[in-house]
Amino acid sequence: MTTESCGAILAELDFHLDGELAPERAAAVEAHLGSCPACAAEFAAKARLRDALRSATRAVKLDPRLAERIRAQSRRPPAASWTRGLMAIAATAIVLVGVGAMYRYYRQQTSPEGYIARWSRQVSAIVRVGLSDHLHCAVFGSVPRKPQPVSQMVQEMGDQYKDLLPLIKDRIPPAYQVMTAHRCTVGGRQYVHLAARDGVHIASLIITRKGADESFAGIAPVMMRSGIAIYGAGVDRFHIAAFETRGHLAYLISDDSTGDNMEMMAAFAPVLGEALRRLES
Repeated sequence: MTTESCGAILAELDFHLDGELAPERAAAVEAHLGSCPACAAEFAAKARLRDALRSATRAVKLDPRLAERIRAQSRRPPAASWTRGLMAIAATAIVLVGVGAMYRYYRQQTSPEGYIARWSRQVSAIVRVGLSDHLHCAVFGSVPRKPQPVSQMVQEMGDQYKDLLPLIKDRIPPAYQVMTAHRCTVGGRQYVHLAARDGVHIASLIITRKGADESFAGIAPVMMRSGIAIYGAGVDRFHIAAFETRGHLAYLISDDSTGDNMEMMAAFAPVLGEALRRLES
């Protein structure tokens, strides 16, 4: 990764997408994107959104009769001022229809609800359980830049799950730091959520009680670790590793690489699985 901060690069992505940066600055941004997966994913998302907005605008259908009247008026000699006024009104109406369509599409794609719904539809129901909480709390929520005091994390995790915190802190990769730990409710479902940062990526360890008939049964695991089957999935820039016990589902979701995400979960699974089984006994 280049030494330039991701914040500076992210601030210029729209200008780079529109070709408005000076050549040397554009080259610097491209160099950063080539070495930073997180910024590259954000740039790709912006490009997809721009293309989608253009498609939405082109898809706006004008009443054929109104279109024909406008074309006919444009072929006539200059008319009286009131006719030109009607033409201006018609043109303004067309622009407003297009802008309205773009705005509705943009709101649908970028609002928390629209974003979560869009990506959640692309994974299985059992994966969606964890992904929904990650998107709600870590993507659209607030993962602090400075870690919360350990005492606060312990208190917010509650007596039942507070002992999980040291297990995770002892096994998280050195580049990562646990920033927050809490209980939360999303869509009426309760979760325990630990979020960590490494300066570029955000990783969420998410635990929830199993619902009726929820299981990874029938899905092939990616790996086995200490007798625990670990499953994998992915959507857009999010990589998902998960395992289950008799009464819990556990997920690790991040925008880190697929391999690093899976290895992190492999380090957590043996001790985390044992701790959850003790809670269930």
